[in-house]
Parts: sequence; structure tokens; C-alpha cells
Amino acid sequence: MCGVRYQLRTVGDDGQVSESRSEFQSGFTRADAGDEGSARMPWPPCRGVLRLSRFESAGSTSSPAGHRSTYVNGPDYCGMKDNDIRGFLDGGFIWGWNQATQIHVRLGRTGEFPNPKYGEVELFRVLHRWDDIRLPPGFVLNACRLTLHVEEGPPHPLRLLVYAVARDWNPGSGGVDGNNVSAPKPGEVWWGDAEYGQVAWGLPGAGFASDTHPEADTGSHALAEAMWIPGQESLVFQSTALADYAADQVRQGEPILLLLKLTDAQEDLPGHFFNLYSGEHGDSRNTPRRPRLELEWSSVTEVESVAHDVFLEYGRVYEFPRQRSGSGTWTASFEADPEYARPVLQVREGTGDTAGPWRRPSLPFKPEGEWFQLRALAMPDPLELGAPFEAELADTWILTGPPEGQSVLWHFESPSGIAHRVEAEYSGQYRWRVSFTPDEPGSWRYYWTQEFLPEPYRSATGEFRVWGGCLGEVVRHLNLLEEVVAGTARQDRHGLYLRCYALEREGMRLMTPDDFRGQAGNEFEVAIRRVRSRLWGKPVPDPIPMQSHSLVREVDGVPLRDPIPEGSSYGPAGRDSRNGKKRNRSPLRRLRRLASRLMRRRHGGSP
Repeated sequence: MCGVRYQLRTVGDDGQVSESRSEFQSGFTRADAGDEGSARMPWPPCRGVLRLSRFESAGSTSSPAGHRSTYVNGPDYCGMKDNDIRGFLDGGFIWGWNQATQIHVRLGRTGEFPNPKYGEVELFRVLHRWDDIRLPPGFVLNACRLTLHVEEGPPHPLRLLVYAVARDWNPGSGGVDGNNVSAPKPGEVWWGDAEYGQVAWGLPGAGFASDTHPEADTGSHALAEAMWIPGQESLVFQSTALADYAADQVRQGEPILLLLKLTDAQEDLPGHFFNLYSGEHGDSRNTPRRPRLELEWSSVTEVESVAHDVFLEYGRVYEFPRQRSGSGTWTASFEADPEYARPVLQVREGTGDTAGPWRRPSLPFKPEGEWFQLRALAMPDPLELGAPFEAELADTWILTGPPEGQSVLWHFESPSGIAHRVEAEYSGQYRWRVSFTPDEPGSWRYYWTQEFLPEPYRSATGEFRVWGGCLGEVVRHLNLLEEVVAGTARQDRHGLYLRCYALEREGMRLMTPDDFRGQAGNEFEVAIRRVRSRLWGKPVPDPIPMQSHSLVREVDGVPLRDPIPEGSSYGPAGRDSRNGKKRNRSPLRRLRRLASRLMRRRHGGSP
């Protein structure tokens, strides 16, 4: 794949233009794909059904609406932790650390050591803890689906099993030094203990399976299985038993506790080993590779339900009608049609004419105001124009120097192709934070790079969408764009035309007809025409089409129904408007034109 080199031109608050250069791959796919991909494609429309339901403890219905709730660590949920634990079946170990902020977790028995230490090769298993999952009373869980994404696997098939874990554990924070390679703190999970120094596993590695023994680590029967076929990008666990277990845990207010492992026979074969992306893989906004739990449910305590058909073009925002809050709790879910995207949902609450701010809801939610309102944003990870893009990266696997001396460089590409580079700030505890304020509406993409290990690392490509938000911010950016155009050579203005078009589009989306014809519309029109004037290099005539053009009203004495601008290729007969030369017409053609003119005059016709 080829790379495209872009020139970065930025304007500071003082109006000074600075330049730098950066590379960004020309290929692009959706954010959940790898770095290699096809050309950038538009985000699909959002099409499907939005279901909104209210529940009360004493409610009852015979035909409740179905909902799907999705949980993945990110902006809307942060209750999932995963650990890989490693050791020998007899309780020994080489590395007894606690993995809490890793980019991947591992399964199976590695085949890397030709001379196993202590005559043994360590075995890896993975623990999942899904907490803070709330569903309305009286719910019925119709399906539970756990999706994991594979980082790297062996060249042969594997069979994976998931078990319910009978006792809770503390995922920990990376051991006594918080670096994932130090000894566990008291109470943290590792190979030997569910809580280090306090509660031992029944057998090392959560290995005691029983349905009756009080010290059982798991049940005797697996909940679900998944087959790994070389080349797969994901694994899906789904079964009735998994749904029943998840439902029981949620009803009791307990976390969903899972153990992932290979079959016993495959665990005993070195080389049957692979990596799964963890719950903290990547940054806090780009989450498609992280584990995903989907619950399909309904509840007989539903007392009210509304369904809205949605077909929103990419980039558009739709506000649903206000809904009276009532009592009880509400939830909303969107069922997308195949090949279409899901919108991002936001909610605001209010009383009377007073409305609160828009926010992303934690579902289900209990409104505190007299009414609430949902809106759907047909875009990935929406960000209002003028707001900062903020994200955090956590990683403890650092071998090339102290964490405070590491550089995490973020690469952003604007919709018009301008590349920006921003270095994240180290905030302690093996975390790096970035803040960057985009200056263009439209689809942005990004990735970050680091060299924590001898081999440099490049993250997956992410995407977010900047939209207008408010008309005042659009006008402000038009004024800033005018300054940028003034400091940019004409031959370098291609991307600035695109920024102008995008700002114009966002401004028009935010106006009603009354706004457009009022003061707000006038201010917007002045700002957009000043940018156009800068781009064109001369004042923009008013009105458009331009009255300053001379119009050709007849050709060879024949009146035209639709006069055309002088200077076009349809100028008066006998003269080439492009080069001013006489046209040589054949005698036969001139005779035909003369006969046609005489016939029209005789019959009083017109063209």
C-alpha cells in the first residue's frame, strides 16, 4: 500500500501560519479493521428501528418489546475487566504477575521454549469479569453473545470453552508496583489465588470443576464453545446455558464471571497458543477490538413502548419527540438493518421550557425531569465543532525506558487531507492522555504510535465525526478559515475549498427557514461570502447568478428562449468565442441556414 504525504498548515490564535509534514496511509477501512484496507468509503446510513420502553415493578404486559444491550469498555461502559493467569497445573510458576492493563490476553501453552524452565512450559487461561449490568425487573434474557477478537493465532484449529466461575476475584491493578510484572498485592488475582494471600483457588488456575463441592472454581459443564479456524478475526460464544447463567447473575446484582480455556487435550500441547485483544486494548475511544457482550432481552414489567423507524443519511442529526418521564425506568435500543450502521443516541431532560444539556445515557435510565428527549446522530463517535478530542491510553509493557520518558504520538487526518501530529502527555500510572481540537467538520481518522518495546507499535485506525453543534461555532470557524485562506498560496487551496463546503453544509443543517431569513442567517451569509471572496480572489457578486454577465439574446438574428452568457462556446455564429477566429462554414451549410431563416419569417415562427 502506498502512503500519501500531506502538508500541515495550522493557524494559531495570533494568526500566524505554521507548516509541518506528516504521512498518513491512503488506504482506509472502518475503525474495526486493520491497517491495510481499501480506499476511504462513506460511512453507511443509519437504518433500522429505535425502541423506547418504560418499566415499572408492578407493570405487566403479554407482548413486551425486544431490546438488545451491548457492553464494551469505552465511552458508555467501563465495567469489564479481563486477566490472563499463568502457571503450572501443580501450582508452580515462572512469572506470577497480575495482568490488569495489558493490550492482549493469552490462552493455551506456548511453544517458544526449546528447553522448558523447570522442565515445564507455562499454561495460560483468561478470566472475564462483567460488572454493573442492569436490566429492568421481570426481564427475560433471550440470548447472550460474547465476541472476542483475535490478535494472533496458530496455523491449526483450536476449540475454546467458556465456564462460569463460582467465586469472585479482584482483577487488581498490576501488582505492588502497578506495572503488571511485580508480585500481586494482597487480595489481587493470580494463578494460585482468587485473592492473593486471602482466598486460594480450589486448584491452581481456577482449575477445580464441580457442581457440588463448596470449593469449586467452576461448574462441571462448560457454558459454550467456539472454534478457532486459522484466518478468523473473531470468536463468538453463544448458547442457552450462557444466557441462563448471565440472567441469574444479573438478577442477583452480581457480575458475570467467566473462565476461558482451551480443551484439556489441547492445553497439554505446546504451540497451541494464541493472543486475544484485551478489554483495555488500544485507547479509550477506539474500541472495536475489545471484547463485546450482547444481551437480547424483554421484560413483562413494560408499561409503555414506542417504536420509531429511522433512515438517516450519514452526518445528519434527528431529534425525536419529547417524552413525558412518568415513573419507573426507561431504556432505548436500536436494531440496525443488515449492512446499515447504528446511530449514537443522546438524551436530555427538562421541566417546562427549561432543557438540560445533551449527554450519552447509561441505559436503563431514570429521568429526573418532567420530560426527556432522545436524538440520533448518524455518525461514528460524534464530536461538536470546537470541542476537544480527548482520549487515554494505558499500557505497562515498557522495556525501552521509563514510562515518563516515552513518546506517544497521535496522527490525525482531517476530511480535507491535512495531517496533524500531537504528542500525548504522560499523566502517571502508565497512562497517556491526548487533547486535540479539530478545526474541520466531517470524518476524521487517527492512529497513534509508540516504542515501548524494541519493535515499534502502530494502533488500529479510528474514526470520529465532527459536526456543527451550534451555528455560532460554525460562523467562528468560517472567520478563522478566511484568515487561513489569506495566508495560503492559491495553488495550495484545494483542501480549503473542501473546508468551506463542509462548514457551509453544517451551517445550513442548523438553520430553520426563519433562521435563514433572519439575523442568524445574515451573519452566516456574510461569513461564507467573505470566505468565497478570499478563495476567488475578488468580491463575490450579489445576487447569484451574476447580473454582471452580458447575455446573448439571439444567434444569427434568431431570438433565443434561454439567453446564454457571452463568452461561452455557444457564442454568435461565425465567431469562435474561445480564440476569436472566424469559423469557416461550408456553402451547403450556409444555404441550409438561410432557407431555414426564410421559412420561419414566412410563417411567422420562432425557434
